[in-house]
Amino acid sequence: MPFFPNPAKHRVDVVPTRAGLVMITQCAVNAAEAGTLFLATAAGVERLLDGWIPADTIGVSPDGCRLAFAYAVNVRSAAPVGAGRRTAKVIDSCRRERADRP
Repeated sequence: MPFFPNPAKHRVDVVPTRAGLVMITQCAVNAAEAGTLFLATAAGVERLLDGWIPADTIGVSPDGCRLAFAYAVNVRSAAPVGAGRRTAKVIDSCRRERADRP
């Protein structure tokens, strides 16, 4: 099923990478709702990760493949300290492997 965000409900930020366009959705109506990270290529749209991902924290490596960003399961667990706090994640969009996996 193709990805179609609801503009009345979702804010969508787009970050270009070598593999395609990374789209970050966040609920504009309910900030506590988790967002989603997608990769859009000529082959289609792939869901990469669900969670609280502030678009202004995304950095792209010089080769255009790796993305680094702040992440939390949801906005309630995004506190800077304590259980469930936010972490840094790295995803290689060219290989579609998450760097945090063994």
